[in-house]
Amino acid sequence: MKKLFLLSVLCFAALSLSAQNFVDLGLPSGTRWKDVNEVNEFSNASPHFLSNETGDHIRRVGGDMPSRDQWDELMKKCKWIWVDGVGYKVVGPNGNYIMLPAAGYRYCHGDAIYEGTFGCYWLNGHRFAKYFYIDSEVKLICYDERQGGLSLRLVQD
Repeated sequence: MKKLFLLSVLCFAALSLSAQNFVDLGLPSGTRWKDVNEVNEFSNASPHFLSNETGDHIRRVGGDMPSRDQWDELMKKCKWIWVDGVGYKVVGPNGNYIMLPAAGYRYCHGDAIYEGTFGCYWLNGHRFAKYFYIDSEVKLICYDERQGGLSLRLVQD
């Protein structure tokens, strides 16, 4: 029985890893962006992560949190198309695309607000909490006090 359980767990883990899809947008750096945002299993499948929740999640699923340079490259090298109430369709130089939902923001352990209006994505940083902000007119790097829940999109080099 223990062997069957262990085999089931290993199969599930293998399927979970193979289900990850990183999209090649044709960026000069070769960075590939995951096709969907991460889901926070510790917060009722919320699309938002508090800063202390990101590290454990990334270690479990693989990939990296995007750097400022990777967000800058995405902003400068891709075509950004706003879809009302959804977020951005980001089309790479090779025609492949990802969607970046405007998933809003979550105050500490509270409910999400402003879904469909703007989105905030964690950015790899150390001293200050940096994040990438999007709305229908703006895309920029911001700083936060590490108290809110933001979306998490992973990358691979």
